[in-house]
Amino acid sequence: MKKFKITHDWLTWELEVEIDEAKAQPAIKEMVEFWMGWENALDENEGDYTKTFLQNLARECITIAIANNFNMRGIISAFNDGKREGWTPMDGSQGIKITGVDLYNFERSEFSIEEVQS
Repeated sequence: MKKFKITHDWLTWELEVEIDEAKAQPAIKEMVEFWMGWENALDENEGDYTKTFLQNLARECITIAIANNFNMRGIISAFNDGKREGWTPMDGSQGIKITGVDLYNFERSEFSIEEVQS
């Protein structure tokens, strides 16, 4: 079992995932190759399917979290309900388990406001 931490610098956000590579490799390859442009993404990662998969997974988790205001439990259930085309469950049953997701908390003070003259 390998553990990975995926971070996003600008958002100061991170995702933690455990992967049983022997069990998960066929699913990882399938999930990477499901998306248009996968060849370019794989080339950018020097043929590393796991790295490409983790980047895609992080993007999907951010999208789910923001669109639905979900915490980790909500994100995992979004994958496990079978309605996310191109994804397997992320509960460990396919060798991939999301073990940690940062919550978003956009503070009002983090937004800059500037009046624009017409």
